[in-house]
Amino acid sequence: MIRRIQTLRTIKRPQICYTNRHQHRYNSTVTLETIASQPGPQIFVSAISDPFLNLALEEFLYDHMPARDPKSEPNPDPDALSNNRLVIYVNSPCVVIGRNQNPWREANIPVLESLRIPMIRRKSGGGTVVHDLGNVNYCFMTSNEDFSREKHSKMIMESVNAVGDAPGGPNVELKLNSRFDIVDISDNKVSGSAYKIQRLKAYHHGTMLLNSKLDVLKALLHRGENLGVIEGNGTASVKSPVTNIGMEKNLFIETVIKGFSGMYGVDFEDESGPFVQLNVIQQSDLPEKVYNTAEEMKTYHWAYGQTPKFTHVIKNDDLDVEVEFFVEKGILKDVKADSEHLQQFKYLKSVAQNEGVQYIGGKIAAFVTDERLGDWIAKTIDGSGTEKEEIVLVGKKEKSLKDMLG
Repeated sequence: MIRRIQTLRTIKRPQICYTNRHQHRYNSTVTLETIASQPGPQIFVSAISDPFLNLALEEFLYDHMPARDPKSEPNPDPDALSNNRLVIYVNSPCVVIGRNQNPWREANIPVLESLRIPMIRRKSGGGTVVHDLGNVNYCFMTSNEDFSREKHSKMIMESVNAVGDAPGGPNVELKLNSRFDIVDISDNKVSGSAYKIQRLKAYHHGTMLLNSKLDVLKALLHRGENLGVIEGNGTASVKSPVTNIGMEKNLFIETVIKGFSGMYGVDFEDESGPFVQLNVIQQSDLPEKVYNTAEEMKTYHWAYGQTPKFTHVIKNDDLDVEVEFFVEKGILKDVKADSEHLQQFKYLKSVAQNEGVQYIGGKIAAFVTDERLGDWIAKTIDGSGTEKEEIVLVGKKEKSLKDMLG
């Protein structure tokens, strides 16, 4: 049941009013599904930090957003309010990959496993991003005919630049590049975007780097030569230099809310006028469907089993061995090894060809008859069986990633 959902009336041009007379509480019997299905522009701010729940909530709100069908309404009222949505949330540390990406290629899975940082496959396309408490995630949901890859990125860019030198404001000036990414004047990327487009509606979501731990971000996505070479058809991320904008988190959220309200809100004269509805979501407000979607996202079938077919070649000079794995939808289907090590992989090859094996280091290693080879393979695939603390070089000093994460 919804207990902490408020509404926000807006003044389209001067500023948003946050006075008490513009805030209201819903009756506790009103469900999130009911509110998400209401017409008119709405803002949803999640007070939840669980990344699985927030991504599931995002999909829930999108699924329940009303969409006008041009075929049934060929001549809509030009003065009618849109049903557009803004969703804002901040996640605890995680790596989020695109719908059609290969997690073994995009992220350092052994490091993620050692730090217990989840890897999540989202429902939209695009590249891989790192979420942490130092960045803010946003999602703009619109009708298909109102969708634009540039529109909302431009709004954020202009809104943040307008804050200027105010306390807590950004320490860089922003612009859009040719791909409509938000970058600083030196072309360092500060925000990654992804899109989901359907017949009647679409969304554009992204993450803004405010004060993220960039050294950790790079370590989570960096794959050294020791992790092997992956070839396949999955969408590859476009590598770009990144930086923080240094803006205070709450100020950024307020700035984006103002920008959205200015774009889709309306002027009002009195309490009976139209408004943009602001909804603050607590975990206790979430319906069962959101929890079910979150649990689905945690499954191997979704997180890894949606990966397009690929090959993974790994080498170990100390053991004088090279192995090639053939993987489809997260299942090992075949393995090739050099002639000197055929016997050690004979059992694994038979099981892979006849039954298939989940591409999990520990499970693969269980079918390798040489213990040293098995341990090496497990650690290379996903860090299975290793308790070694991951160390990265920061400047000229070695630091533990666990310490860097705080």
